[in-house]
Amino acid sequence: ALQAEDAVEKEEIQQTEAAVMIEVKQDEYIIDGKTVGLDEIDALIHQPDMYKAAFTLVDNYASAKAWDEVMALLVNHGISVVEK
Repeated sequence: ALQAEDAVEKEEIQQTEAAVMIEVKQDEYIIDGKTVGLDEIDALIHQPDMYKAAFTLVDNYASAKAWDEVMALLVNHGISVVEK
């Protein structure tokens, strides 16, 4: 019985859509407290489990250029973006 329960839990985890919060602070992108570049965000998008991910962009005095660039990157990949 224990093995079956473990399998169910693993399946549920796989079905959970990833949620990524990207803070745009002036010209920087911050994910989980780490500053990342557009190329790193691009690489993140291309991970197999990220195609259903929900991305939230947080405007923390973001520069228009930085905001527009990350927004374009996400939208071009068909990713739904929540703006905060």
